[in-house]
Amino acid sequence: MTRAEFDNSTSALLGRPVTFGTDLAIEDRVLGYDNHDQLAVGALVASQLQTAGQKLADTAQTMPVLATCAAGKNDVDCARSFIDSFAPRAYRRPLSQEEKDDLLALYT
Repeated sequence: MTRAEFDNSTSALLGRPVTFGTDLAIEDRVLGYDNHDQLAVGALVASQLQTAGQKLADTAQTMPVLATCAAGKNDVDCARSFIDSFAPRAYRRPLSQEEKDDLLALYT
């Protein structure tokens, strides 16, 4: 994943522009392309991704509303609603029912 792809993905997750990818090492270019099959995650990039992930989590915690739950809904129903709205952005595609069930099992 390139720095730009990382920023696009994290922006889609949070619903607002973020630029955590600017702190990642610059990608190698092969024949002018920065998204090739030779990209590898070494120790430096792994550490930078961990730091960026923590910044992403910290930012998400300070957002006024990342997920809401209607009054009267139980925790499992709220988790199910969150999965239905947030997970497709995280996976960048619709989820199968099995995937949704697996995520709900992680919650419960």
